Amino acid sequence: MQKSKNACVAERQEELDKCEARVKELNEIESNKMAKDYPDASAQEKLLWALTRGITGKSVQI
Repeated sequence: MQKSKNACVAERQEELDKCEARVKELNEIESNKMAKDYPDASAQEKLLWALTRGITGKSVQI
């Protein structure tokens, strides 16, 4: 019983790791899009955009 529980935990952790990697990949894509769309945005604007994106999960207009 304990062995199957550990296997289940390991499987869930693997799924979680895959999801976290995908989120990181999507955030990188979104950041690159922001840099392309707003090449003259200041560092503060980029930081605000990234923080808002991270908190709400939605893009904001600068």
